Amino acid sequence: AGFALLGRADGVVKVGGRRVDVAEVEERIRSLAGVRDVWVWSRALGGGRGGEIVALVTGPADAAAIRRALRGTLPPAALPRRIRRVERLPATATGKRDRMAAEALLRGGTDP
Repeated sequence: AGFALLGRADGVVKVGGRRVDVAEVEERIRSLAGVRDVWVWSRALGGGRGGEIVALVTGPADAAAIRRALRGTLPPAALPRRIRRVERLPATATGKRDRMAAEALLRGGTDP
């Protein structure tokens, strides 16, 4: 008996009743050809449906290619519902991720 710290729990979210490790999703996307950097997070959906996984990606890879590469490697709940290709990931003046700017980019049109 004892205590074992296995990692941070704040990167695990519930999506469709399933636990999703957003760091794992980010790592899988980052390893794909044509992806320079990625930011994955969960955003809440209305109506008690929980959340959805979304991603901003830099690099030439498009959303369709990313989805094809991820199918079969991640459970369905972990697959990003929205993927947006951007020039750079939004950051605050202090270098931290800028969630409000990211949400605005995600709303900025349809997935490529």
